[in-house]
Amino acid sequence: METAVSRGIAHCYAIEGAYPESLQYLEAHYGLIYDKDRFFIDYQILGSNIMPDVTIIDKEDGQ
Repeated sequence: METAVSRGIAHCYAIEGAYPESLQYLEAHYGLIYDKDRFFIDYQILGSNIMPDVTIIDKEDGQ
């Protein structure tokens, strides 16, 4: 999951010259698909030219 999100962020930056404004933007424009029941993703914007802070929690980890 971390690799998929990181690649989507990098791809957006390479194409558009700015980091994605939201996780939903990655889903809509860069094809990010993930199991929302399994993963919690916290996506914090720091600025259009600063890599977003992303935290991914696997809700099923440790069960």
